[in-house]
Amino acid sequence: MNRQYISIYQLAQQVILKKSIRLISESAAGLIPGVQSRVVGLGQELKKAGIDATDLEVQAALLLAALEGGGKLEKVAVQDAESIGKQIQEARGYTLLEIGGSLLHTIELAGNLLGNVALMNIITKSIETITGKKVVDPKKMTIGINKMATILKKLTGLPAKALEKFFKFISAKMGGGPAAQKVAGYVGTTVVVVAFFALGTLFFPVLGASPLMIVLSLTGLIGKGFEIKTLWKHIVEAILDYKKEKGQDYETLPDIQLA
Repeated sequence: MNRQYISIYQLAQQVILKKSIRLISESAAGLIPGVQSRVVGLGQELKKAGIDATDLEVQAALLLAALEGGGKLEKVAVQDAESIGKQIQEARGYTLLEIGGSLLHTIELAGNLLGNVALMNIITKSIETITGKKVVDPKKMTIGINKMATILKKLTGLPAKALEKFFKFISAKMGGGPAAQKVAGYVGTTVVVVAFFALGTLFFPVLGASPLMIVLSLTGLIGKGFEIKTLWKHIVEAILDYKKEKGQDYETLPDIQLA
């Protein structure tokens, strides 16, 4: 009689995966109300301090503060409104072009990735594997991410600065910079950002009117234990497997490796 065995490594991988699924599900469930209340709270504090700020500027200020705290929104002290208000005022007039176009380039790359059907299918399946949650039709997901990218591309002032820092934050969480990840015209960081935005459309559809709010929520998700490296590992392995199997349009996939 044949017996089926499972290695300790495989068992450990399953435990880690189940833990990741539980973490992301639990975090996402309780995150939206917390983020919204933080944004409202900071907005009220700024108003009390006599500072006129837009909703996007308030979200950007929270995003920057959260990124500095490793994504942990609970570490952000909204009471320090005067300091945050000064930061908002100093950043007004700042545009993406002032940073050498690097952020614009990343968003443009994201747009190119959205047109790669094979890659979008791989990203969709990777998200399903790591979250245990059924993802919407890749085509619908692509439309949602495209809308988000279009709005993000037009950001100026503090929102632009916050978004630039978010991209750098993602790269650091992956274990390397954009230059180290770039192969065949693709940036590994951009692949993960597309996957991350896909997560946002899946877990935070109610925030779809504000892409920056989705970014803020995703950052909080990282602070609550979601591991970007795990997602990146799944995507790379899925790409390698797809290439080996010579699936449809496999030759259009980027030749990327783990950092």
